[in-house]
Amino acid sequence: MAWEQSKTFIVQRSLQAKFGANGKFGLIIETANRAKDLKQGAKSLIKDPDEIKGHRETIVALKELNEDKWGPGYIKDKNGMDIDIPNK
Repeated sequence: MAWEQSKTFIVQRSLQAKFGANGKFGLIIETANRAKDLKQGAKSLIKDPDEIKGHRETIVALKELNEDKWGPGYIKDKNGMDIDIPNK
């Protein structure tokens, strides 16, 4: 499998800074949780389908975070959010 630059996402320090003291750990945990929801069928919060076409769930979750579609506290807040997971 060849590396494709167009399918990568570089996490900037400013993105890690959103998670305060938890930093990189908080970013990883909450992004993984959002990616899991996407894999289970939740709709992406990014409106343009071409922007996420062909990307894995983790990259989509990071792109959503970068566009401030969700943020720190996603794990706690997701019960109140309309994330639309089928069969749940």
